[in-house]
Amino acid sequence: MAVTSKTKIQVWGESAARCAHCREQLIYSEDAGLHESLVGEVCHIFAQGEKGPRANPNMPQHELDSPKNLLLLCRKHHKYVDDHPELFSVERLAEIKLNHLIWVGRQLSVAKSWSCNLATLHYLNIPRLTILSAMSGEMVSYDIDTSKGLYCLGAKLLGVMNAYQRLLENMHPKVSDMPDFKEPTDDQIGLIFKFNDRFRTKNAPWPDRTADYSDFLTGNIDQDPHIYKTFGDCKLTMVIDPRWITTTTAFSEFIPSAGHNKFSGLAMVKSIDQEAGVVTATPLVIGIPKSPLQSIFEMEVSDLPRAMES
Repeated sequence: MAVTSKTKIQVWGESAARCAHCREQLIYSEDAGLHESLVGEVCHIFAQGEKGPRANPNMPQHELDSPKNLLLLCRKHHKYVDDHPELFSVERLAEIKLNHLIWVGRQLSVAKSWSCNLATLHYLNIPRLTILSAMSGEMVSYDIDTSKGLYCLGAKLLGVMNAYQRLLENMHPKVSDMPDFKEPTDDQIGLIFKFNDRFRTKNAPWPDRTADYSDFLTGNIDQDPHIYKTFGDCKLTMVIDPRWITTTTAFSEFIPSAGHNKFSGLAMVKSIDQEAGVVTATPLVIGIPKSPLQSIFEMEVSDLPRAMES
């Protein structure tokens, strides 16, 4: 047997995508999130094989590959832990995992539960939402080809959007309000925040079903599609990967070069360049917020007199 994809997602989520030993962020990029790689590994406390470090031949295979026997480590510490089992006993690794989960819980406790108020979904960063859903206790997986983008899924797209709409409405992740980035600090890196504000738009492409969006981004912010907002002398920039734009209408929301639009959603701070005054965030989901009037149209007819009286 092997650790299932669903179990790996759960371990990544409960660990907040950070190494349990050094707490290094394990979604790595050298260009502010434009090209990301997972640099963490799901590791066994009791070894998976009989000859591995901390082996327990009496432990059933399904328990060896269960979340309680797994923790997330960076590749450096995975190698070090397994090379030195005399330093990292089962008890010590269990303690490292427990302390890390407590730390993650404390980080999330200062945030607020987010309730999805999006009427339309223009942008769904599926890999990021998968990890966020696991952090929120909601499991979701996908079996779709996203190499050319969500826009090219055809009839499957409606099912994908409905599934993620339900996910967002059910999971209530812990997030912060969008900070005032006039004076950003390094401890904001990794912060997940909600936004509902006007942003400038730049460089978004027109929809093209023949395009391969998997290599569309260049790493050059002067060329890549993005939305941005200024805070005094500092700029918040969110790169828009065309793979995760959902529909033709959604493309049009990002297209006006040097235009602007009001967006709502969630994003994670990826990097802060203090010298240049640039905060780069990775958008997880972007949409248009529901109108306050929408709740009236969603009411049952019998509720209207009572609502009008109040």
